Amino acid sequence: MIVEIMGSQIKELRKEHKITQTELAEKLGTTQDTVSLWERGLRAPNVEVIFELSKIFDVSIDFLFGNADN
Repeated sequence: MIVEIMGSQIKELRKEHKITQTELAEKLGTTQDTVSLWERGLRAPNVEVIFELSKIFDVSIDFLFGNADN
């Protein structure tokens, strides 16, 4: 369940920041396919990537987990 919530948050934030999956992947040193898996809730990013996502999108880690406002 948490994987789906995080995926939804990542997708929403990425769209709000008007960046593509490929652009996000490049910022994180991964692939577009991996970002797609996260956004579809099929895989969770590792801890280091979660930290980087919070910095890129300027939100708390709790927000990425759906636990708090950004």
